[in-house]
Amino acid sequence: QPASALFRNTEALPIKKHPLCGLADSNGKHSGVQKGYVPVIECYAGLEASGRWPKNTDAQEKTLQAMTLHIAVCLEKSFGIKSVGTESHVDVMYEGYVFRLKLRALSGPASIQLNSIQSAIAHHDAIAGIAAQHTHAYTQSVQIAKRWIASQLFSPHFQQETIELAVAESFVNPSCLPPP
Repeated sequence: QPASALFRNTEALPIKKHPLCGLADSNGKHSGVQKGYVPVIECYAGLEASGRWPKNTDAQEKTLQAMTLHIAVCLEKSFGIKSVGTESHVDVMYEGYVFRLKLRALSGPASIQLNSIQSAIAHHDAIAGIAAQHTHAYTQSVQIAKRWIASQLFSPHFQQETIELAVAESFVNPSCLPPP
């Protein structure tokens, strides 16, 4: 499931394909000036409940970590997709983008960390719904708000989700603001 501002159309600056992620000209050379970092698009994958999951919390977390590393290896071997596996996620570099895939257990002891993931997915769904209801006005308002906050050097002090919710409040509850 997606959980990125890119999929909600509220990213302050649109993400462009990056040559470090498998994109190159026919000569193998990169064209133009590129960012020094590669933006990451977060996604979550839920693993179904099974009686085969270990009952111990530590063992289940180690199993999730092993699955994460195995996914990275399989993507590389089977499909030739560059990917980097860590204990917490898999970074998949595909067609100029980086997708950060995080695994989550839907039941069992490791589902304790599920609350933060569920809130991230619920936030994504709610904001995507508001964006769909108010077509371009909401998403462009969020983009402007994020750019303004960044220009005032406040961006380290505000999470993206906070800005999205503040703008959403004015769209969902317009009576919160006094009439001009």
